[in-house]
Amino acid sequence: LQALVFIIFSVQLRRYQLRAERFCYFEQPPACASWRLDIINELVSALAAGNVLFDSCAWGHRDPGNDKPYLKRQRPIGNVSLASLCRRCSCQREHQRMEGTITCGPRQGALRSVVAGEYPLEFCRALADPIRSHVDVRNQ
Repeated sequence: LQALVFIIFSVQLRRYQLRAERFCYFEQPPACASWRLDIINELVSALAAGNVLFDSCAWGHRDPGNDKPYLKRQRPIGNVSLASLCRRCSCQREHQRMEGTITCGPRQGALRSVVAGEYPLEFCRALADPIRSHVDVRNQ
């Protein structure tokens, strides 16, 4: 029930952003149960411009202790094209499971699940491009 409250609040925020013609973005793992909710399906229809899949390892997402890639599949949707974010795994090595703690390096002791929740810098830069484009169009 608590998760549903957060989802409803999140959808309300996105609807507000859409009414104000602002950039809007929503993301969940592709197999997440929330994608099957009617309220999310309505949001998907409203944000149909951007509906892609990406694997975080394709964006350089790595364990900071052993440099093994994190395979974290995500499905973002937005009110602008997100096609440039669509990258799929092409790793030729074993992926790091996102459990336990990082065993060495500057983030030693950190939970892998927490570190895996961070976006790689390259992805952040790529996500900034459609946001900039949307803002530029609105300011003309």
